[in-house]
Amino acid sequence: MTEFDNIYELLESVRLYRLRTKECLIPVDSATGQMIGYTTADSDFPSVVWNIPVKLAKETALARGTKEAGYIRDLLSSYMGRKQLLEELRKGTLEYGFARSMPVLQVEPESEPEPVAGPVQCFIPGL
Repeated sequence: MTEFDNIYELLESVRLYRLRTKECLIPVDSATGQMIGYTTADSDFPSVVWNIPVKLAKETALARGTKEAGYIRDLLSSYMGRKQLLEELRKGTLEYGFARSMPVLQVEPESEPEPVAGPVQCFIPGL
């Protein structure tokens, strides 16, 4: 179990996690309702848990001061909102700075230079 002190670090850690075969991610709440987070489920391996205190999650979300931060804070307020947040996060559609996946640019490979026919002259300065 990993406890975070910043919601954006938690989100980035969850986003980067590679799911194993038959494994999924689900939102979780503590029994007291003071902790929220995500955990792996349906796996033959022990669960991986990411969590943060609710109050701290909302504070660190708003600390960024962007409209996306307000949106994230609103989603943190309910189980269904956290589920939606997880879905957007894993799809790469959630914007919060460094989490949005960037499109991969297709780069044309450079063509090989054509061979020069005949002798090649080289000038060396100072000779």
